[in-house]
Amino acid sequence: MLNIGRVRTRESLARLIGKNFDIDSAATIKFFNDSVYLRKFGVDTNTLLSLIIPKTYTFKWDTPLDSIVNRFKATQDSFWAADNRLQKAANMGFSPLQVCILASIVEEETNKDDEKGNIASVYINRLNRKMALGADPTIKFALRDFP
Repeated sequence: MLNIGRVRTRESLARLIGKNFDIDSAATIKFFNDSVYLRKFGVDTNTLLSLIIPKTYTFKWDTPLDSIVNRFKATQDSFWAADNRLQKAANMGFSPLQVCILASIVEEETNKDDEKGNIASVYINRLNRKMALGADPTIKFALRDFP
């Protein structure tokens, strides 16, 4: 089983996979940095982590990397197909990728679930007004510094 919570970088995902599977993390990061490889999953090096829906995935220890990433993609597709989420995002003027990015910013902003809706509303209002987000997590992501 592979429990995936917050994964902030391609390197940390590669380490997690290398630690749990018969797959070298260096080879994994090589694939995660290869836009041609990632294109078949509908992502690139900048959007790879949008495939990850935090949850526990069940795999055999010798599952190939392609199968792992395929499962991530299938889980993402199922997530967006459920509860009319694609339409809900579109009604708000967002793509699934934009929702994932906004959710990652909100998730990094607070650990308190009861605050996340209010924080998201603030950012959505700023986006709708074409304002800068002014979000500290965007700096943390840019600097790749997550203390």
